[in-house]
Amino acid sequence: GEEGAEEEEEEEHFTTSDVEVACMLLGSVTFVMSLFCLVNYPDDDIRRYTWKIISSTISIFTAVLLFQGINEWVRIKLEDVSELTRCAITFAHCLVYLICLQVQIGWLSGAMFEYEAVDLEEKEWVIADSMLAEYGNVVKENEVRNPKGQKSVTLMFGSMEVAVQRRPVEKEKRMRRMRCWATLLAHMAGFAAINAGGSLQHLEMFAASPWMACVPIAVVMAAILAVFQLSAAFRALRKRAAADAGRAGVRAHLFDEEVSEAENDILSLCTSFLVVQVVRFALLGTLPNEEGLVEPEQPQPWSKIAMLYGAGLLFASLAAVLMAAMARRAGEGGESEDSRGLATLLNTCGMCFAWCCLWGTRCVCVRLPVFDMQSMMGRVMLALLLSAVTCGAVFLLDIISDTMAASGGSLAGQARVIQVVIGALSILVGFSWEHTFDLGVAAVASLTSHPEVVKLALGLAVAAVIVPNWRRHILTKAMMLEQLKAEKERAAEEALEQHSLEDRGWGGHGHEPGNSQDHSTDSRDGLMCC
Repeated sequence: GEEGAEEEEEEEHFTTSDVEVACMLLGSVTFVMSLFCLVNYPDDDIRRYTWKIISSTISIFTAVLLFQGINEWVRIKLEDVSELTRCAITFAHCLVYLICLQVQIGWLSGAMFEYEAVDLEEKEWVIADSMLAEYGNVVKENEVRNPKGQKSVTLMFGSMEVAVQRRPVEKEKRMRRMRCWATLLAHMAGFAAINAGGSLQHLEMFAASPWMACVPIAVVMAAILAVFQLSAAFRALRKRAAADAGRAGVRAHLFDEEVSEAENDILSLCTSFLVVQVVRFALLGTLPNEEGLVEPEQPQPWSKIAMLYGAGLLFASLAAVLMAAMARRAGEGGESEDSRGLATLLNTCGMCFAWCCLWGTRCVCVRLPVFDMQSMMGRVMLALLLSAVTCGAVFLLDIISDTMAASGGSLAGQARVIQVVIGALSILVGFSWEHTFDLGVAAVASLTSHPEVVKLALGLAVAAVIVPNWRRHILTKAMMLEQLKAEKERAAEEALEQHSLEDRGWGGHGHEPGNSQDHSTDSRDGLMCC
């Protein structure tokens, strides 16, 4: 009897908190190791998709974290103003991000505020061995064994031969920084536009029915497109000024290209979110708040959850139709503003699908007793679940790419489809982890006397750590793999052209007379870390 009592005393008793932390630990370790497997997978496409999804997810996560911290502080300062005034200020808040986007990218590209002549096309020798800590460092030309080519070796650490390569260092640095801030500011502007549209939707006259809730979508789109028209006119002036000065306009082109892509993302992000808000209002009978949450969060019938997933499939089907239309237009050579509009609509449909899946999955978790969506553990489990689905979807991307390549689809069409899917997956993962992190920041901030200030400070501190490392290591890797893909495609096209010329009897090296330029020296414009 005494031995049995001692054994019972020695048994470990685990609390609910212990079990939750254990589950989170096991899930997090499994997730991290899965990412290691994917970023080192023996397939260039799988690695590229993984790095791009990670990069987009971190951008969305950071942008939401920063925007919500700033917006929470603004909202508290506007507690005593009228609803119409608050809506007007939310639109002004969005305008601030749009202006910051134009100025920041204009400055980084050199299209604005550059008063010293800099040759962006000048190439320098840099360390090309990514295993060295000195990777990307500039090497003097007299230290390169064969400085006449594009790739060579230099001696380091005494007599060790290290690969070097000629690259346009200044141009690559600017492209990397432009991509970083264009992506981040575009997402912040998109969330500010979502907040502005959500504020309008919650006005009494628009919150009366789902049909009336559609009106703010048109208002937000009209306001954003008006700003975009002014931006396009300004960028056209920069191009014209470069042409009048006899310059090639490289900076103006970089400025225009990066801002145009960012504007497409802004419009797609805010429109898709607001449209799904209306869909959820029609299905669930309650208009979610500006953050997309239904308060109080009650279990929904399985039939309504199924209809929400069905709406997502409908948007996915519409995206497939748009893909076919764009492929047909590309085959006819119809690249125009209409093509840009179709691309934006395609991206919007893909994001609508992602939002429907995100909120539908959240509704499922609310119904299941194992999830408690008001607790940290419930949100972490949802984030891990969606992250696991995304890891598996990487292989689906590879299947889509291989299928389109086998069917003779255009390379531009493949890239567009892949980008839409990556954007959708990034929303799923980015928002699920942001909701988790937001609750954690709120929990820490609640221990202080000024939680809104602490929340903003924590967001800024986290962003200060994340953004530089994201730009230097993750975004850079994603861009390098994109350049590798472009180089492989260019090499395949040149090989195909050479075989075609040989079949027509040109002989020799397969180059047509008068077109003897050797493209073998064109190497990947890889991107170095700062």
